[in-house]
Amino acid sequence: MFLAPNRLKHIFRDAPGHLLDTPDNRQLLIDTASNPDYYLGKDRWGNDWYAHTQPDNTQVWVQTRQTQIINGGLNPIPRSWYPQIGLGEITN
Repeated sequence: MFLAPNRLKHIFRDAPGHLLDTPDNRQLLIDTASNPDYYLGKDRWGNDWYAHTQPDNTQVWVQTRQTQIINGGLNPIPRSWYPQIGLGEITN
């Protein structure tokens, strides 16, 4: 897995659920997406999702397309997996 160069500014930003761009944070997302134990499934658009809960109860999450990481970050409160939308929030 590798980070999609054209998505870096979206992945790494000062926004809820995201991370700042550091070598450690890049590696955290790569490691998460490379671990089959963290695989959640595909969403309705064919993107693969990976996530795991850390000891401090934060949730590292990664969205991939083929071998590219297209989104990822850190949720302060773990979100549930929904096959239609991934780890997004269901809205009416």
